[in-house]
Amino acid sequence: MEARMHPGRTRSAREPIAVGHGESNKVIELRDALRRRRPTPEARAYLQSPDGKKTEIPASVFDVLARVADDMAQGHAIVVVPVGHELTTQEAADILNVSRPHLVKLLESGEIDFHLAGTHRRVYFEHLMAYRDRRDHARHELLDGLAKESAEAAGGLEY
Repeated sequence: MEARMHPGRTRSAREPIAVGHGESNKVIELRDALRRRRPTPEARAYLQSPDGKKTEIPASVFDVLARVADDMAQGHAIVVVPVGHELTTQEAADILNVSRPHLVKLLESGEIDFHLAGTHRRVYFEHLMAYRDRRDHARHELLDGLAKESAEAAGGLEY
């Protein structure tokens, strides 16, 4: 996925941001620099804006930048979502890469916790991630079992 930004255009708060064309080496360099040393009261980190203004980066923000740079260096697109953030059913479906009707079935069956805002279903981001983790864990367990069965059927090879 390529991030494209038009001059003067602002991004949606939940629009994924990916490494742009020709930025990979710079992102890896940034990740490596952020990994070298966390700021301390004696050794502070600063961000310099394009107009030259330097601003101290608090340690908590530094940690977020380090995580973002690490994920982006691995080729992942990033969306920053605050804890407690509510998602619409379409946003939740997009994150899971499923259709909205399928997501609604998951909500109605109790697989994913949700609440109503008026007549609209809303999903907390952390509930969606908990479901995704459970789903992924179950998939890995199933694949491991199939791999073991396949190895045994192929002549008792160990898995």
